[in-house]
Amino acid sequence: MKASYRALAAAESIEQREADLERVLDTLDNPSCRRILECLGTEPATASELALRCDIPLSTLYRHLRELAETPLVEKTLRLDASGRHAAQYARTVTDVVISLSPETGIRLDVNCSDRDDDVAVLDAHGV
Repeated sequence: MKASYRALAAAESIEQREADLERVLDTLDNPSCRRILECLGTEPATASELALRCDIPLSTLYRHLRELAETPLVEKTLRLDASGRHAAQYARTVTDVVISLSPETGIRLDVNCSDRDDDVAVLDAHGV
């Protein structure tokens, strides 16, 4: 997970947290985004590698990768190559996504990260 995402979640306004929650839920609602998350598995991959794995056109894949990278679900990094050809690569950063509903807290989304057991992004929307 992006470390900055957790810090922002604590400091954001209720409106921003609601927008973040909606962004994650919309992303998970998209079948192509879910397919990309499945194809990422445990190893980072470039867009070209993912296009082959997922059988999604590259132009469509880039649009969905941009959406995913704006959430705590996927992280974009740079793959360094000895030949000097560097490429963006994408990694799934979560193991679990849990959505909870309660009268006290409204909708709550817990995103459990793959790299640390104690690192969780929490997005909530009170009164929703």
